[in-house]
Amino acid sequence: WGEPSTAERRWSDMIAAVGAEEDGFRTGCLQTRAMALWVERVVVGHSLCPWASRLVDSGGLAFVSLLQDDDEEVAARVVEHALLLADSKPPANVGASTLIVAPHCKALLDYDVFVDVCGWVNEIIDDSRLRGQIQLAPFHPDFEFSDTRSTTTEDGEVVEDPSDYRNRAPFPAFHLLRGDEVGAALQGPNPWLAESKGRSSEVVGEAVGNRNAEFLRSRGVAACRADLEACLKAAKIACPRGAKAA
Repeated sequence: WGEPSTAERRWSDMIAAVGAEEDGFRTGCLQTRAMALWVERVVVGHSLCPWASRLVDSGGLAFVSLLQDDDEEVAARVVEHALLLADSKPPANVGASTLIVAPHCKALLDYDVFVDVCGWVNEIIDDSRLRGQIQLAPFHPDFEFSDTRSTTTEDGEVVEDPSDYRNRAPFPAFHLLRGDEVGAALQGPNPWLAESKGRSSEVVGEAVGNRNAEFLRSRGVAACRADLEACLKAAKIACPRGAKAA
């Protein structure tokens, strides 16, 4: 029967073929496995993104594990993947999206460094042909939204805001999305907004964010943290001995 055409191949398969050395599943990358479990159990399992299930089931979500250990080199490689995604031609009604981890770059575990790297990537996107085509969604174990309700007591104890777990994940990760697909998704059916048709993307996005914030606050910090720990534990069990656990 021969090989399927580019237009018929799933994005995850296409990315795996581009660079086998960046295929975290093939190389036994703990971070890739943990992030895949997090998408399955938390993002899809708790319906934090009403469109994620279709993307995952269709093979439209590609997982990439970078080899670079320097934060600037990581940023440069993320941009290269953004260019690949912008030029992709995914099958109709399937979509394409890339979730990237960098297990060798220890500096990214520092949230401030991670924010800086995301800033560099976003600057390049905004100043290039990628503007409007690609969006970057950041995830990190210590992620905090600008309007977080996280506080510090007089004793120095940090009281976390469960809503920050909307973007908290087992490891630092860069999620690249196609702008046209994000816009189409926001204009499509939405289980938390009775009339999403005709609403602006900002209104629909805010509705999703508000729903998730309320849901996670109702669960509490302990349950949210346990979700991430469970994904990490399951990933360690599933990964072969000698897996890249950085």
